[in-house]
This record gives sequence, structure tokens and C-alpha cells, in this order.
Amino acid sequence: MQRSLLRLTTSLLVQQTKTSAFKKGQLASSFVANRKLSTTPAVHDGDRKLYELRTYSIRPDCFGDFLKLSDDNMHMRMEHSKLIGYWRTELGGINEVVHIWEYDNFSHRATVRQALAKDPEWASKYFSKILPMLVKQENVAMHLMPWSEQKVPSKAGGVYELRSYLMTADQQWQDPLRRVIQGIAAEKAKVVPCELLGVYQSEFGEYNKE
Repeated sequence: MQRSLLRLTTSLLVQQTKTSAFKKGQLASSFVANRKLSTTPAVHDGDRKLYELRTYSIRPDCFGDFLKLSDDNMHMRMEHSKLIGYWRTELGGINEVVHIWEYDNFSHRATVRQALAKDPEWASKYFSKILPMLVKQENVAMHLMPWSEQKVPSKAGGVYELRSYLMTADQQWQDPLRRVIQGIAAEKAKVVPCELLGVYQSEFGEYNKE
């Protein structure tokens, strides 16, 4: 058995690169925890990139203010680690933002979180102000599937699908899942220009989840 969750999202921010920093106003111009441990060995592998999927549910009366604060201050967060993408949900969630961050490993993530906690500018200009706006926060730590590569949105804007599958613990689904996902991506590409950004398996959060 598997359960699927589908969200349609609109891209708001493009990832940080070494040559171009996040610019104030970029988000506005593009506008259109669970601690279960995975049963997979990847959670102990410090050599693989770690990805964190964060979902914030925002109070409806604060959603516009939240996006404005993010627009003005997210460059401070992006100085600490790489942002893969930042989206707002259109279907499957209301008044939500979804973002994915890349780390070298779990230790790198811990170092980043400690640095942010000690950053007075980040705390005063952003974090302390968004806390009253949040209804709920969720995060999932993930690794890329061995057959998947990490791509990044080429520009702000556009519509993205976030699919989530809850799988059995026996791991026998991995190869069938690969064939299904690659088949879906190929069929979609025949209809509209699109590409698969990445396929992950959760390590912390809901386990055996893709």
C-alpha cells in the first residue's frame, strides 16, 4: 500500500549560487517535529548530501506580511547554506510555503542551526517577527535516491509538483518506484517543458517516505 500527497507550488526564490546572491525584492517580483528514525543505513552516512524539506503553515491574515519579510531578509539565511528552492502552495495546501535546503551532512546542518541561533540580526529582523505568524512547522531530513540527481530551478516562477509516497518498510519498492517516477517525468515532458528536480527518501520525519 502507498499513500500519495500531491501539492502544486509556485516558485518564489531561486537557489543561492556562488556568483549571484539573493536580491531584495526577488520574491515579490516573482509573486504570481517528528523525530522518527529511518530504517535505512543512509542516516549514518556522513558523505552524502543532506536535504531538509521545511513546510510552514502561515496564518491567513499574515501571509502577505510573511512573504514580504522573507523577501527582505532571506538573503541572511542563504549566507549559511544552499537554498534549492522556495515555493508557495497553490493546491494541496493553503497559506503554506515549502523550501528545501542542502547541507553537507547532519553535522553541517547542526552547525548552521547553531550559527543562526547566535545571529542577532537574523533573530531580530526575521525570526522573532515570523514566529507569531506561524500556525505549524514541519521538517523532514532526506537523502537523494541513488538513481536520482539534484537539479535546481533555473529561474523564479513556474509551477512545480511535490509528490509524497508512504512506502512499506521492506525496501522492495525502490526499483519499481524508480521506473514509475521516471516514466511519469518522461510522459509529462511530452506535454509541457518540465524536468524532475530530485527524488528523496526521508531519514528523519515520516520514514519510508518518498
